[in-house]
Amino acid sequence: MKQKEKKVIDLISQLEIEMDKRSLSTEDMARLIGCSYSQLYRWYKRESKPTFLYRKAIERTLKKLRRTQPVVTLEMAAKDRDLYRTLKKKISIQEKQALFNHATDDYSAYQKELQRLAEKYNIKD
Repeated sequence: MKQKEKKVIDLISQLEIEMDKRSLSTEDMARLIGCSYSQLYRWYKRESKPTFLYRKAIERTLKKLRRTQPVVTLEMAAKDRDLYRTLKKKISIQEKQALFNHATDDYSAYQKELQRLAEKYNIKD
C-alpha cells in the first residue's frame, strides 16, 4: 500500500472514531465537512477517496472537533438534530449559515444558537 493511500485511510478512520465518540450521524458529519452524505458514505466504504481539498476539509473538521467536548449522549444529539430539522424549514439562509459556523466551532455554542432560534420561531423542543 502506498504511503499516500495509507494516510487517506487513516484520515477516514479518524473521522469514523470522532463520529462514534460524538454520536454524530453521517449526515451531520457530511454537513460539518461540507460534502454530501453519499460522498462521505463512499469514503467510509472505501469505494472512493476524498480529493485533496476534501482531505484538507476533513483535517480542519477533525481539528475543530478535537477542540470541543464530545456530545454526552446519543439522545441529546438526536434531540438537537430533530430540532434543527424542524427549524431549517423556517429560518433564513443567514441564520442557517450562522448555525453552521457555530456547529463547526463549538457544539455548546451550536446548541445555544439552536435554542435561541427555537425560541425566536416559537418551537418547543
